[in-house]
Amino acid sequence: MNDQPQEPAAPTPPSPAPPNQPQEPAAPTPPSPPSAAEDKAGGGMRALAVLLSLVLAFGAAVMIVAAGEISDTPTLEEIESGEKPVPADNTYYDGSATSRSITTALGYASGIIGGIGVVLGFAFAITGRRGRLFAQVALVAIVLAGIALII
Repeated sequence: MNDQPQEPAAPTPPSPAPPNQPQEPAAPTPPSPPSAAEDKAGGGMRALAVLLSLVLAFGAAVMIVAAGEISDTPTLEEIESGEKPVPADNTYYDGSATSRSITTALGYASGIIGGIGVVLGFAFAITGRRGRLFAQVALVAIVLAGIALII
């Protein structure tokens, strides 16, 4: 026989797994993207958007009419200096011409942005999307109207 030590026999490889069983656990599947129905607002929010859009439409129209009325009203300085005649109803703008211009510009801006908000509000009521944008635009219109009234 042979004097050299014999190496132990190599271990036999494990038998392959049957084809219907995976060898390693499968990686978890990523979550599915949200469906379109989850992104839409409910009926109550849509009805509220219609109501708020109607209120915003009224406010926007009032601001545009008021801005037009203020822009045509003479200031007391203009009446006293003789630049403009005394109106028939004896009304005048009690402030400077600069203040009147700023108020008029803010009034028109709030009316126009409010009109855009009305369109966005009805679009939100129909589609159920972009509610946050509607709220932001409506808020900007309200803030501009408030500043115009304060000045």
